[in-house]
Amino acid sequence: MSEVIYAENGHPILLDQDGFLMRDPTRYLIERTQVHLEDEGYIKQLSGKLAEFFSFLEEKSKSLYEATTTDICNFRDRDKKQGNLAATVNQKLVAIVAFYWWAQSAGLCKYVIGWNDFNRKNLSYRITVHKPPANARGSQQYKIPFLLTTTSSGRVKIPSREQIRGLRSAMSASTMSARGSAARVREQLDIRNQLMISWMIEGALRRRELVNLRLSCLPDVSASQTGMVDVLVQHGTKYKKNRTIEVRKKLIEDTLDFIEYERSDLLKTVKRDPDTIFCSTTGDGKLSRQTITNLLQKFKESELSPHDLRSYGLQQYANHCYRLERRLVSQKDKKMVDEAYIQWKLKNQAGHESLSTTLKHYVKLAETNTLDESNHDDLEAYILDLETQLAMATKLKKSREESSKRA
Repeated sequence: MSEVIYAENGHPILLDQDGFLMRDPTRYLIERTQVHLEDEGYIKQLSGKLAEFFSFLEEKSKSLYEATTTDICNFRDRDKKQGNLAATVNQKLVAIVAFYWWAQSAGLCKYVIGWNDFNRKNLSYRITVHKPPANARGSQQYKIPFLLTTTSSGRVKIPSREQIRGLRSAMSASTMSARGSAARVREQLDIRNQLMISWMIEGALRRRELVNLRLSCLPDVSASQTGMVDVLVQHGTKYKKNRTIEVRKKLIEDTLDFIEYERSDLLKTVKRDPDTIFCSTTGDGKLSRQTITNLLQKFKESELSPHDLRSYGLQQYANHCYRLERRLVSQKDKKMVDEAYIQWKLKNQAGHESLSTTLKHYVKLAETNTLDESNHDDLEAYILDLETQLAMATKLKKSREESSKRA
């Protein structure tokens, strides 16, 4: 059966059942690492998924490029019968199809994957996928027709303030009671962890964006500067498209303080500086996406995932935008709340290419959330809300003044 071994640098290498190097799949993994900048944990998972399917082919006495749609479907059905969730099985299918698409695009095989009229009429392919719909994202190259149906979880889950506060408290208590090698830098780790939560919330960062956030991404902020600060996110973004988020100036200042005072302590036991803001205390110093997930899963009482923190942050951002719009309406600056503008702001903050139903849902919730806010039980949260609203209003005022001068 196919197996995964690891090179001296920790990179996975695929071997076939006879122990020979599987050149094309290994080259694919290397490209995913070096060109697409996938993190180590993801590449290891990907190598395992591919090895599992290649072993299945070997059981059928088939070579790498003799795979067919039927083979993939049989592999899918067997995996499902073994008790795996539909979403888990689909992840494997996506990995398998992506490899074959890459191999054919790289000229390593011909007529293995495609659809009718893909290259020329009446040409059949061993693995049949569908042409992406006309309204598909620009990066979508095909549609997989043999994925399992998954159960929708309904509306996006948005955590409460109490859950976020509970997560922060539990994480801090756990970190500050750390033993062993982590004990000497427990305070630094606590500051790092709390900052990562803040960036996932305020910046609505995905895991890959967070662990790839570079030192060079942080803008210079002067003592006299006020308002929200734009941050260009260039690494780890979805579809490798740069996006600009806006966060409070204080988050930038807190992050710069971490870099100056705590970050160097965390790097004392690693091989090299990874040049990312947030770093590990082991290995090459680079955090992986899985590390972020594991960090949150330690606290089962909170039951929060990285995506939950992003959802919470986007909802808070929508709330802030809606409050500012209400203020402009009350001052006769606008006739009515411009929900289309809020949706546009939210789309940019989220890094979405188009406006989704979920983003519209955030805006509708914001309308309700900002109707009556006379009762503030959480003073700390109230102060944070006021700081953010002031920063957003200040940025809007400055933008209007600059537009007026240009006119």
